[in-house]
Amino acid sequence: SAGTPQLVFLSHAPPLLHASQFTRDLRRSDLPARKTPVVMLAADPTQSQITAARDAGVHEVLRKPFTLADLMLRVDTVLKKQRDWVEGVGYVGPDRRRFNSALLAGQRRRRRDKEVLSPENARVGQALKIMKAALEAIESDPRQALRALRAQAEELQEAAVAMADYSMAGAAKTLKTYLETAVERGRFNSHDCARELGGIFAAQPPQTEPKVRLSA
Repeated sequence: SAGTPQLVFLSHAPPLLHASQFTRDLRRSDLPARKTPVVMLAADPTQSQITAARDAGVHEVLRKPFTLADLMLRVDTVLKKQRDWVEGVGYVGPDRRRFNSALLAGQRRRRRDKEVLSPENARVGQALKIMKAALEAIESDPRQALRALRAQAEELQEAAVAMADYSMAGAAKTLKTYLETAVERGRFNSHDCARELGGIFAAQPPQTEPKVRLSA
């Protein structure tokens, strides 16, 4: 909307403002700005603070004091190199792989690069992992579980169509239809959702099938 900011700067200044907690609450809210890029400003942030910021959904951490060049680099990175959005349960925010890249040792990075899947298979694998977590969180966090399942059903359908896997695409579409009215019909619970998700996992090819057990 017109009033939604394009970029948010947060100065980590406890106890007045805990930037990580603020960002986590923002990401899980219904505000139009919930997906807006966030840059955390902090004086001598510790590794634990940086990790907490990453896990809360912060895009970048800028150490204070900083130069104009430092600031413009972060702004350019955030606005021009946008990352995919991850709508999960344990995590909601931008894809953390960009955030982690500078922390990876060379050997670990090379090993990871050798194991890269195709983009579509990677999307499917991540979507199924998030769906499993969402299923387990239905009773404790139903709103975010529903939001995550809706987002991952969309991801699965798009990836399946790109892979010409029309069985999975159809199962994802069926799941989306169920989720559209599940709350209103009183059918959004772990039992009914597990049954609907069964079609998704049944359509999964053997080479990427996750080891997931769904309760009846």
